[in-house]
Amino acid sequence: MTEHTMQLTHWLETGAADTTRDIRAFAFNLFELGPNQPGKFAIEWIGADQYDKKNPDWACEEVWSSSPRVLTLPVSLTGETWESCGAGVKAALVEAIAALPADHVLKGGLPVALGGEQMDLALIQVGNGK
Repeated sequence: MTEHTMQLTHWLETGAADTTRDIRAFAFNLFELGPNQPGKFAIEWIGADQYDKKNPDWACEEVWSSSPRVLTLPVSLTGETWESCGAGVKAALVEAIAALPADHVLKGGLPVALGGEQMDLALIQVGNGK
């Protein structure tokens, strides 16, 4: 497991407290940080009370967020562009989720998606959303 995957796994383990039964899907949102920040990109993790594979706005219906909500990502993971960020974070998230315990909320059969300011929301884990 890489250092980046270990960092994400730790964030996912500690941030999953107080999830609600209202969650039908999870979304990870990438965004660009402003100048003078310790990295170029950060990620937030939310739970939504609906899921619609035909409408990516489902992720706007937030009913839960991780604590801490935001994780600043190292440039060594994200690179400097949206393309490199999306690819690097997707690979690290898939590996981090696989490393979680079987009873973790992200392994409960719900859809999990990754998106961002400059990238479309895309499923990284298919689920039934029920």
